[in-house]
Amino acid sequence: SKLVDACVVNQTHYCDLAGEVQWIRKIIDKHHESAKSNGTKIVNCCGFDSIPSDMGVYFIQNEAKNKKIKIAKHIEMRVAGVSGGISGGTYESLSHVNAEAHKDKNIFKVLINPYGLNPVGEQDGLDKYDLRSVVFDKSSKNWIGPFIMAAINTKIVRRSNALNGYSYGKDFKYDEATLCGKGLSGRIKGIISTIPLAIIMSVKPGSFFKKIVDKILPKAGEGPGKDKREKGFYNLRFYITYEDGSKDIARVIGDMDPGYGSSSKMLGEAAVCLAKDHLSDVSGVLTPSVAMGDKLLIRLKNNAGLTFSFK
Repeated sequence: SKLVDACVVNQTHYCDLAGEVQWIRKIIDKHHESAKSNGTKIVNCCGFDSIPSDMGVYFIQNEAKNKKIKIAKHIEMRVAGVSGGISGGTYESLSHVNAEAHKDKNIFKVLINPYGLNPVGEQDGLDKYDLRSVVFDKSSKNWIGPFIMAAINTKIVRRSNALNGYSYGKDFKYDEATLCGKGLSGRIKGIISTIPLAIIMSVKPGSFFKKIVDKILPKAGEGPGKDKREKGFYNLRFYITYEDGSKDIARVIGDMDPGYGSSSKMLGEAAVCLAKDHLSDVSGVLTPSVAMGDKLLIRLKNNAGLTFSFK
């Protein structure tokens, strides 16, 4: 928080890997107007949460507008494949969010509001809560389960839409989930995959059960080794419904472990983009797509191992 304070005061652009909704909300409330007035760009979520989601939707909407002459009214992101490991830092961040939500009802309200990062007075819309159970998905024809990063990614995408004057439309809908497979095996896989997330997010801070979980999961500073980081990947599939009812599918694919190898490259490119590229004058507490747009998209494709394409 002190670093962000200093950046705003000294009119220095800033980017980070933060994905904690409640902290970002505080930064927005404290700094958006002052950063907007003095031309400073404060950009959170420049890693796996939430560049692939935010820039993926940005890519889709730009292609739809410029080449297809229409707008995507509903986008459903599905994690089709991912290989990477959880680190102690990630678990500690999730635990911290959980602990704060248990202590402060206002934080809990921000976390569960789908539009919790939107500007004040614009925190409602058609989207509901992020998926919390295993259901059959008509778009992908697969069983789907919760995606741990949806809580931040979906809010960032919605904030992008709001900051851009609702260029995706006020009735734009967006959600995220994990593909689990078809048939009975897919449903069983989905149920099994929800157990770790349910444990992490529901265990009460300070409880005996929490102490057991703390002993099992990695400690802060621990995480996937070099080999696992380099062999990691992710494959995100975006099921698109346009305003005329037609359908399409887009993909965002990244190399390396999503949380570490890929996130490092994405953050690095975001920093260089803010420092060197000629960007629009928009300022404030922004999202990656609003702050950097096409310039970041080009850098991600050329230097960060990401591909953006239609099926």
